[in-house]
Amino acid sequence: MFASLYRRVRGSEFVASALSIGSGKLAAQVLSFIALPLFSRIYSPGEYGTFVIILSIGGIVASFAPLGLTSAIMAPKSNQRATEVLKTAIIVMTVMNTLFIGIVFALSGIFRFFAVEGSYAIAVIWLYLYLLTYGLEMLMYTYTNRLAMNHVLLINPLIVSACNIVVALPAGFFGVGYMGLFGAITLANLIASAQMIYRTKPFSGEYSLSILKDVFKSYREFVIFQFPANALGAISRQFPMQFLARLFENAVLGAYSMCQRVIYYPVQLIAVPMSTAFFRIATRYRREGLDLSRFVFKLVASSMILAMPIVLVVVYWGPEMFAFVLGKQWVEAGELASILVYKYVLVFCAQTTSYLRVVLGRQKLNLLVSAAEIVVLLLAGYIAWQWHYTLIQVVGILTVAGCINSSMNIIINFWCMKKYTLRCAMLIAICSILFLFFLYTRPTAI
Repeated sequence: MFASLYRRVRGSEFVASALSIGSGKLAAQVLSFIALPLFSRIYSPGEYGTFVIILSIGGIVASFAPLGLTSAIMAPKSNQRATEVLKTAIIVMTVMNTLFIGIVFALSGIFRFFAVEGSYAIAVIWLYLYLLTYGLEMLMYTYTNRLAMNHVLLINPLIVSACNIVVALPAGFFGVGYMGLFGAITLANLIASAQMIYRTKPFSGEYSLSILKDVFKSYREFVIFQFPANALGAISRQFPMQFLARLFENAVLGAYSMCQRVIYYPVQLIAVPMSTAFFRIATRYRREGLDLSRFVFKLVASSMILAMPIVLVVVYWGPEMFAFVLGKQWVEAGELASILVYKYVLVFCAQTTSYLRVVLGRQKLNLLVSAAEIVVLLLAGYIAWQWHYTLIQVVGILTVAGCINSSMNIIINFWCMKKYTLRCAMLIAICSILFLFFLYTRPTAI
């Protein structure tokens, strides 16, 4: 039986690609977890909070700056055409980010996008550097994935971890605050982009204004539908952080971000390489007319079933684990992890197959789903705002909204494929009931 399973895993293009890309992330995550107790003692919750609220703004802007052309890089049949899309996306991303930062400076006298101790202008400059370097890294990552150069992609997370250890740790020790974290992530994005550019050599061919116009004309559906869908999706992902920033101080955001670092980032460790491999393989399936539904259902079902024991451990002993590993000042982050952990399981399943509707050519539906997610989150935010709940209660309300959105995304994927829709809905319902049972039978009930 094990020999048969080994042969199936070894022969799976999806598993091989995900493992190849994910091996670098695994090594990087091990390094990050080793260093995490040092980070949690050098950087205060307030410094983490400042870093993540600025990063949250960057995440929203970075999602719409390329105007939806990131996904279009995978669409052309020829690599030469994909290179033209990549060059166009880089130009557009740079212009859009520059315009946004210009608006931020112009409005600084009457409105500020985030609160920060010290110079607001310096914080905005760090945001600009992050937007440019992260935007380039994101576009190069998609292009390198198209070329199936997994050995190049696996290096990137190691670069991030190395920069955190070499730059952020010493900077925090010398008391530079959130700027040490930004310095590390900006340098990491630059090095990762440089090594992908060196390996793929995407800028060797000709390029002109006529090519730029032709790219916009040929891939206008990505600009018209995928661009706003990406923007709305990013807003929905960053809404909890932005909403909490309006209700609580940056130290509270630090606890929330540490929870994300410990629970959500390991989810990303697996989800990102799987999503990367899925996008490429699903695109090939689509071109060859093959059925994706059974493969996707097995992926979602096995992920949720395997995750439930981890959910049990975090719900029951989250605060104690955070206090032991990170220090007593992070107990609140452990409480938040107990609430958020199941949402991250659903986010993992949704993110792993997030490119499915793009592959199926359902960009219009993507836009509608993203709009529906915003409506659900705004309703949750309104409820929390009106009744002035505590941090734990607000996070609980936003978590329910996040679970609804991720479940909706997963179920709609199967509806698009016209198979396994009811089975998927029943699986999510059963796992949700099990999570609630864990939550309300834990030793110290919330």
